Amino acid sequence: MADILKTYMRLSSLGNSNLPSAKQLQADLNKQFEALKQMHLSGPDSGSIRAEIIRHVWAFTEPKDFNLPSIEARANLLGWLLRCAKPGAEQQWCKLAFFWEWFGFDPLSPSAASSAEPIISTIRHLLQNGHLLLGNSLVDFLIKSTTVLYPPLNYFFVNSVTSALKTLENYNFLQVHTTFANPKLDQILRDQFRTTFFDFFPKRVTSIADNLADPTSIIDFGAIRQTTTNSSIPSKQQQTLSEIVPEILSKNLEKSQQEKGSGFINGKGGVNVVSSTTTSTANSSCPVSSKSQQNLVENVPETSKSLEKPKLETCNFLNGTSMEDYKNVCEEMDVEWEKQLAKDLEQCSFDDYQLFSHNLVNVLSRLTPFGLPTKVMRLICGSINPQLLSRLMSEIVRENIVLFGEGNVLNMLIDSLKWDSLEQIMLWQLLQTEAVEFDKFIDLLQRLNYSQHPEATAAIIVIMRNMEPDPEISVMRNLIRNLLLRPPDKDLFTVDAIKLLIDYDENIPPVATCISKFVKQTITSGEINAATTTTQSSGSPTTHGSKIKKKNNRALTAEYIFGHLDNLRKHCIGKDSNRVENLFKNPLLLDMITTMKRNPKIGELRSKFDELFGLFDNLLEDEQAAAAINSHGGKLRRKANNNNIKKQNREGGNTPPPKRKRKIIKESESDDDY
Repeated sequence: MADILKTYMRLSSLGNSNLPSAKQLQADLNKQFEALKQMHLSGPDSGSIRAEIIRHVWAFTEPKDFNLPSIEARANLLGWLLRCAKPGAEQQWCKLAFFWEWFGFDPLSPSAASSAEPIISTIRHLLQNGHLLLGNSLVDFLIKSTTVLYPPLNYFFVNSVTSALKTLENYNFLQVHTTFANPKLDQILRDQFRTTFFDFFPKRVTSIADNLADPTSIIDFGAIRQTTTNSSIPSKQQQTLSEIVPEILSKNLEKSQQEKGSGFINGKGGVNVVSSTTTSTANSSCPVSSKSQQNLVENVPETSKSLEKPKLETCNFLNGTSMEDYKNVCEEMDVEWEKQLAKDLEQCSFDDYQLFSHNLVNVLSRLTPFGLPTKVMRLICGSINPQLLSRLMSEIVRENIVLFGEGNVLNMLIDSLKWDSLEQIMLWQLLQTEAVEFDKFIDLLQRLNYSQHPEATAAIIVIMRNMEPDPEISVMRNLIRNLLLRPPDKDLFTVDAIKLLIDYDENIPPVATCISKFVKQTITSGEINAATTTTQSSGSPTTHGSKIKKKNNRALTAEYIFGHLDNLRKHCIGKDSNRVENLFKNPLLLDMITTMKRNPKIGELRSKFDELFGLFDNLLEDEQAAAAINSHGGKLRRKANNNNIKKQNREGGNTPPPKRKRKIIKESESDDDY
């Protein structure tokens, strides 16, 4: 297929040639191409194949083919592939493959122009040949994709597309500006294109006189007033930030002065020192001569030393109270500081991702050691790239930032189950790096499901694999309880977790202890079968046909426990490690089974899990037989040892050999008569 496409494009560029064999070869290739369409572009996988063909066009684009006939041939082929795509997902996938080179464009590449050319040529070809709907759709897709494709890289995508346009502008015959200024494009799209890729268009040059006659400020106070007026903030808080922030900073600074006793702001300390120093410096440096320059150089260290203390105190104050000032500003604006911080960080990540990466660590260090709000954590997990993730991990290891404070880990993890997949993966990476105690989110286990929460379950499995053996009995008890609370028919997460625990020999006794105690407690309390409740939506007494049974997952029952043990038997018995066999042979479990066999309450469970109880019966018989053999062998060994000791004593002559007692035969009365 690749050879057919390559030859097709090259011969299409020679369509007007007078070579005698060119037309015949092109006709033959057209037939092969039609057969290719019928075979590969008409089936259920035609969308993916079509997108791959579009990507193959760039593989055949060589610098030597960078001429007008070849360009038109490629544009014709790409336009046909896009036109024939089915509307919907297939067409969107083909558009993404079509613009892919522009989204990661490298202007320093040797073939930069040839790799960026097919896009502009295809759009121009579609507009010139009457395919206005598709041409407008492609431009709209390009504009929206820079923002929607991956918001944190919006700035990168815009710069890449702008670089591609500027590179193509060096070739006059491509007509880049005229293509996107074509009146066949909708006026809205033309305006959006100019707004999105503003660096590609020349700036409007104004005269110096105009600038002097109409001075402007770098701050658009009108826009600020309009924003605050149209906002949803109450009228009481309709103040601009330029009024709120200085007032708050001034109050906090005065408070800091009173606490520290420093007067460098009110002119009683550092300001007077600076004023006197600068005055003497100015008087000594007024004469314009080499001597004045020398005096100025000599006074620089003294002046710097005088300025050093006030500057450092001011910077330390601003650095220490920055988070408090931010919260005060949010309070004055009547907004929650957590929501506002998430909104500000999100806007920063959209506007300038490099600035966002630089400021994120500084912002997080201000929140240490209290941890992050859930909304801010989700924003971070959804915005960071691998490089920033690595940097955050480094800061966590060096104890510069704390992301997970006290008491909010479980709620955050529960909320994260609704996040996107990548956000959850980033969250669990940060949580494992910070080494959050496992008992803080043990209650999450009964909520997890392999099919619905693959990211969380995978992370939990890794954490349990790396867990130290023989943890505290309280942690083990809570862990086993949360695992057993999960329905046995839900998935095999409980089986995997228990198997990971008993991979260490030290964990087998505490696991067996917890399971046996839980079984005895459920039997004693009457929680044998899975509890069900009967309800009716109308609130009236239920009838047999309208009963709805709901399981109470919070109640631990004997049926759940034996169900998980039966799953262990089905999936983990007979392995090389024999871990499950060692667990089932534990004396506590065998003693529990022996006690349960005599209990008439579990007759239904015995019939339901007959294979499990049969396995325990076999193990119990084996243990009893082994104990009997060991006991009998012990008696024989003790008797043999006693005989050896007696023999050694006789041979040694230390003690006389024991006297054998004579048997006394009592004569019967009948014998006496004789």
